[in-house]
Amino acid sequence: MANPVDATPWPPEQVETMGPGLVCEWYCDRRIIVYRLTSIVRETLNAWVDTVAQRLQTWPKDRPYLALHDISSRRVGLSYLALVNYQVFNLGVTASGWEKVEPILAQRPNFSARVALLFGLTHSGHLGQVLTQRSSANTRVCDITFQSFFDREQALNWLLKINCP
Repeated sequence: MANPVDATPWPPEQVETMGPGLVCEWYCDRRIIVYRLTSIVRETLNAWVDTVAQRLQTWPKDRPYLALHDISSRRVGLSYLALVNYQVFNLGVTASGWEKVEPILAQRPNFSARVALLFGLTHSGHLGQVLTQRSSANTRVCDITFQSFFDREQALNWLLKINCP
């Protein structure tokens, strides 16, 4: 199976390995960040939570936060769904991550975000998308829009619509 990054018509501008099982990719002049998970162990989740909090802290205040949470790798999607009790529309990634993110967002009343969630084309990916369609987005503090996808290019295009010509 091809690497999902190779399936996009444009390569990432920058790739950073944040820890075992977590890679960050930048697109559109660092206006879009992709968090790509290749494993879902506690260490990976902790690194993801910490990285999201750090990125939000330094995100330019004049730009919407545009992110793709790529949980399409084999054995990642369903495990993540179970670990977060199917509450995947959470900017902080986990319940404890939301506790880190909420004070950051409270200091930014005009903060807005679009977050795409990418599932694999597996049985668990289809189950994940069905379950997320029944969830409501976490908008307790700010204007945050979530959308789930099976196709990486469609997810990136949905994010690009708001920000890049």
